[in-house]
Amino acid sequence: MLPLILSLALATFSGFWVLKLIPDKKILFFHLIFTFISPWFLILFFGQFPFNMASEKILKCNQITQGRACFLSTEFLFFLGDPRENLHIEDQGFFLLSTLPLIMSGLYISISKNETKYKLTILALIIGLVISFFVEKNPNLASGLWFLPILGIFGTLGVYRWFNYLFNKKNLQIIKLLIVLNLIWISYEALRLYLVLMLHKPFSI
Repeated sequence: MLPLILSLALATFSGFWVLKLIPDKKILFFHLIFTFISPWFLILFFGQFPFNMASEKILKCNQITQGRACFLSTEFLFFLGDPRENLHIEDQGFFLLSTLPLIMSGLYISISKNETKYKLTILALIIGLVISFFVEKNPNLASGLWFLPILGIFGTLGVYRWFNYLFNKKNLQIIKLLIVLNLIWISYEALRLYLVLMLHKPFSI
């Protein structure tokens, strides 16, 4: 029950945050969609999450990166996640790889905006990463919760920007095509994620 409450609390908090950034109720719909295709959230929502930070086995992201150096690696965030039993969905990291452009788009939006609320979002990400770095020498889901919801906020901003771009007739058609192709990729990965989750049950539900 506690993991379920935590997942809903994090989703609600980040939802209010994105609404503060962009006061348009439509963004809450995009936030809900992005949240429910994020493996880290689904592990909390459906799984049995042990609230112990310790992870004895040193995480190796690749041949040259391991331990704390994995925190910002794409391998950790989009491929590996927390490899421990009940904390991992097969072949998935904490986010779908197809959502990386969305997160990068949202991060770019936040950096380019000269507004305090966006600067605070960037600051929250930095603080979350610093806390995660010192809380646990070996990256895992528990320590990742300090910054994963912030990355989810960037993803939501990216989705919102993309859909606004699609429905603006003045924008370049080639860019619209690329956006549509990426959204198809996201849909495929999201469908596969739920098939793995429900049919193969990678952790206890």
